Amino acid sequence: SKSGMDIDEVDRMLEIACKMDCVKVKGLMTIGSLYADLDENKKLFEICNNLFVDISAKKYDNISMEYLSMGMSGDYADAIAHGITMIRVGTAIFGARNYSRQ
Repeated sequence: SKSGMDIDEVDRMLEIACKMDCVKVKGLMTIGSLYADLDENKKLFEICNNLFVDISAKKYDNISMEYLSMGMSGDYADAIAHGITMIRVGTAIFGARNYSRQ
């Protein structure tokens, strides 16, 4: 139920966002696929970490790469190995939840 943007759209979005005084991009967030195996998610984490570093080096106005949030309870250790600065482990803390609409 969640989606974002394709990686090839990020530069264009940042070019637009950096010209908007009311928008402050502070980092990147990704969630690995529920259906991918751990190796696929590791590749995604590596790609996102590289993108995070590349964006940081470009020094866009209004954009500061402070946060890299990747993974969730099931793959947080791999996300840590790939440079995350923010961890999301809600299921590990609160248990599984049902998000279906009733």
